[in-house]
Amino acid sequence: EDMKSDDKFSPDEIMYNSILDGCAKQHRVDDALRVLEEMKAAGISPSNYTLSILVKILGHARRLGQAFRMVEDLSKENGFRPNVQVYTCLVQACVLNRKLERALSLHDTMVADVGSAIDDKFYAVLAKGCLQLHQPLRAIEVVRVAYQLPGHGLAPSARRGGAPGGGEA
Repeated sequence: EDMKSDDKFSPDEIMYNSILDGCAKQHRVDDALRVLEEMKAAGISPSNYTLSILVKILGHARRLGQAFRMVEDLSKENGFRPNVQVYTCLVQACVLNRKLERALSLHDTMVADVGSAIDDKFYAVLAKGCLQLHQPLRAIEVVRVAYQLPGHGLAPSARRGGAPGGGEA
């Protein structure tokens, strides 16, 4: 409150995101949601970075449905498309909540979204999640689609820059 009343200091997106990050580190979900409301009330638009932090907080708090709604609502309200980092955080949240099929469906959602470029980190997190949830055959499918190899049940990816790691498959 002191910062907001000081005419010399104007909170910005970076400050709000830093506070949200602190809330995430301390697992303070309700405080983070209040900070988000303050941010919006101050006329500061949340970004993909903001959304990534919120998805992590909600995923760890076992509020997966709320995380998905947050992605949909904030991106629509603020006129931006969730980026690959947001989707990667959603995959991690799904794995934490033992919802592998939902994590795998995010891949197909991204493939269907022409503007989404899937990166190595996304595939690594998804494959690792399959292994953590004792689904090695699904992990193989993820690796196959990441390297654009045949024999997987996921939507084919039009990756930019070739296979993971920058090389060709």
